[in-house]
Amino acid sequence: IGELRAKEKNLIVLDSGDSFKAPSRQGRVKARFLMQSMELMNYDAVAIGDKDLVYGNAFFNQWKKVPFVASNLKLSGVDFIPEFKTKKLANGVKIAILALADPELFYLGGDQTISVTQPRETLNRILPILLEKEKPDLTILLTHMKKEKALTFMGIPGVNVIVNGNIETETDVIDMNPQEKNGVIFVQSGPRGQKVGDLKITLNNKGEISFSHQMIKLDSHVNFDPEMVKLYEKYNEEIEDLFLESLAAKRKKNKNKIYAGETTCKKCHEKSHKTWTESRHG
Repeated sequence: IGELRAKEKNLIVLDSGDSFKAPSRQGRVKARFLMQSMELMNYDAVAIGDKDLVYGNAFFNQWKKVPFVASNLKLSGVDFIPEFKTKKLANGVKIAILALADPELFYLGGDQTISVTQPRETLNRILPILLEKEKPDLTILLTHMKKEKALTFMGIPGVNVIVNGNIETETDVIDMNPQEKNGVIFVQSGPRGQKVGDLKITLNNKGEISFSHQMIKLDSHVNFDPEMVKLYEKYNEEIEDLFLESLAAKRKKNKNKIYAGETTCKKCHEKSHKTWTESRHG
């Protein structure tokens, strides 16, 4: 993102939600560092997914610098998240950003601290007011829902770009090819955070829009960022402390137990032991 910003003055950085996994002690540490990294990367808008609520509403109040947007999602005790955001780029183009989540993804049974209204109804309420009052040149809709449902928003007048993200498990096979229809483009995020979508939008004097799209692999060709390296080192230190604390507790609990090592195991599992020994895991 730093390298893109150096080349592109008119850059919008977006996230479509679900930054976290199932709650755990390590997961809570990871969530905190992920939020710090988003602050450093200076995102423009971050949608809220169903998995982002695993640490409760109060978690969001610690991260008021992260630009969360939630058009149809309300969290009790959290009053800083707007229904939409606008941004004027260096070239004068005004961008409006909304975010819709699918109520069916949230476990709302009796929970009075979360409210998710129907996406279509919410958009019908907000979009006309937004277009009239803010008069954006381009409107981006972040959707957190299954791809098939998100695609139904392509025909809504006033919406130019849809960025969708909802992945149930990391092993899901996701079609990340963009879809274009009547001057509207739909793009989908991928699993595991292994790629970042790069969507270039051209808006001419007649108001006509054209697009080009690529998925950038976040592999070894991407340079390490010094600030992120420091943050990652701090994260590893905390996780190591957490591990050692857990290990000490287990040793205290199991001090009278005896465990067999690999020498004992290979007596009955010679072939498996050989494979394991020659692997990186071994």
